[in-house]
Amino acid sequence: MRIGVALAAGLFFVATQAFGQTADWEVVDRFRVLDRETHQQNAPTIDQDYYVQRVVEIVKARKYVPLIENEDGGQGDQLNWKTAWDESIQNYGGDWFHNQMRSVRVSVKGVPIKARCIWSAAVPQKNGQVNTRPQVENDCKPRVFSDIPLNETSEINIKLVRSNGQEITILKLEIRPTDLVIAVLGDSYVSGEGNPHLSVVKKNDNPQQQNAYPAIWWDTRCHRSLLSSAPQAAGFLAYQNKKQSVTFVSYACSGAEIMEGILEPYAGRQTIPQTRMMWQEAGQPGLELPPLIDGTKSNAPREDENKLKPQIDALHDLLCKTPANCVKPDILLIVVGGNDIAFGEIARDLILSDPPSGKQKRAAWEKKWVTALKEPLTELGARFEKLAAAVHQKIAPKNVILYEYVDPSMYGKDVLCGTANTNGGRFTQFQTEYAARSFHGRFAPGTKAQRQEAFGKNSSLFNLLITKDESKLAHLVVDGLNSEIRDASGKMWTDEGRPAHILRLQNLVGPDDLRRGLCAKNSWFIGIFDSWKKQDWIPEDPINSYPLILASEDNCGSKGGKWDAEKKKCMVAAGPLTSGILHPNFFGHYNIGQRLLSTLKEVLGAPRIAVSR
Repeated sequence: MRIGVALAAGLFFVATQAFGQTADWEVVDRFRVLDRETHQQNAPTIDQDYYVQRVVEIVKARKYVPLIENEDGGQGDQLNWKTAWDESIQNYGGDWFHNQMRSVRVSVKGVPIKARCIWSAAVPQKNGQVNTRPQVENDCKPRVFSDIPLNETSEINIKLVRSNGQEITILKLEIRPTDLVIAVLGDSYVSGEGNPHLSVVKKNDNPQQQNAYPAIWWDTRCHRSLLSSAPQAAGFLAYQNKKQSVTFVSYACSGAEIMEGILEPYAGRQTIPQTRMMWQEAGQPGLELPPLIDGTKSNAPREDENKLKPQIDALHDLLCKTPANCVKPDILLIVVGGNDIAFGEIARDLILSDPPSGKQKRAAWEKKWVTALKEPLTELGARFEKLAAAVHQKIAPKNVILYEYVDPSMYGKDVLCGTANTNGGRFTQFQTEYAARSFHGRFAPGTKAQRQEAFGKNSSLFNLLITKDESKLAHLVVDGLNSEIRDASGKMWTDEGRPAHILRLQNLVGPDDLRRGLCAKNSWFIGIFDSWKKQDWIPEDPINSYPLILASEDNCGSKGGKWDAEKKKCMVAAGPLTSGILHPNFFGHYNIGQRLLSTLKEVLGAPRIAVSR
């Protein structure tokens, strides 16, 4: 009896080993914007797994950490994560984008000890023939098969044999990799402004010292960052869907508008002179940096007046290998409109011109702003009409998603930022930080005393949107902007003339169901101190100057400014303001990206649903 049981147990063991083997496959390097080449020696492979790991690490740390940690003392431009974007040609490589081959990794589970695997593959060819690849024998570790065609079924056979050559089983695996194309057009809200891959590094870590090198970006002239919401969503999508690659191409550029930026040429957030100055002032020659050379003309230096090609034209050039052979993006993300209504200038005026005292004066002040907003919002609608027509004709995407903008004026349970918040110590902090900076002699006023006087407490620059009246108007601006975006979604955007989906962000809350406006304790927005520390400021050049404008003569004299009676404006030093202010920080982008990830899955996995008004 015992012998029978033992024999039965032995037979059961053999049967389990014989029939318990399984095989599976996944696409390798499926987040197709990253390049496998590492940014520094002995660093982990830069793929979707490592990218998502870095994002999650920052989330868990609960504090901003640059994508790149400068631990080896190298130069900033040498530490950047390598992507398919080529700054010297201001586009992605066409051969890379149109590559129809992928690498796949095949793994086997349940392999008996000391067993061997004999691998073979039958791969379809362009001519309709099947290429049977030579057999390879190894110890059953995962094997990578390269040059596997998209949207074709290849067959992988794995014969498992014991050490004595006895066959255990043959596993047959059909693999059919697919690709998802996600493209992005837009402005700083999706470029990732304020969130460089590597923050600016000061010599001796002293704010009075010059930079060792400037902040480092995925694309220097556009301040494009892989920490933005769109690449985060695309990266997580690639991480979660192992049998499909995600080809992600973004043209988002800080400061872009619908006309100047997307439909017409644009100088970029950083011009050629500004980029050169920033590196030279850091003691780096920088004359051969990719942004400063023309890769289409034997790497000749670019002219100072060089402008970027319209985003829509650059994307069209990439999509169309020939006029008759154009790829239709599965998803086109569009984030634009804030610069068209001059949201930055509006916010600046709100910040620097405090509401007047008295109920009637304040009501008149508010009415002035409401009236001033009507014309740019009306014009924005007309611009969206042009943009939708151009996207439909030039790009013909399968789906379009329009972003709303997150409202920075709210915190907690839908409470306006304002005097209900205590701001103890922040003005003193501002004065200390500002007075410590020499601005390298670029900005007046230049003495410490003048800098301390340049922005008084009443200007509220030290705490953006400090009053409820200012927050109320900022809320009105964002709400009106998002309303125009929702209206624009109903136009003909896609290849079949369908409307766009909306990524609803106006009332975005975190997992705790709380808003994280500019004044919140754990804000999702970048303030002046964060901006200083991450990317410092951009120097003025002959093309761009950055005067701050105060709308009241009363706010001018004590601020170190000069009143322009004709224009009724106060011109003051531009030094403290950088382009990162009022943009989402990493945590804002992470929460936007998670909302976008859900929206992408809905759009890709469900029939088209009409936009809810």
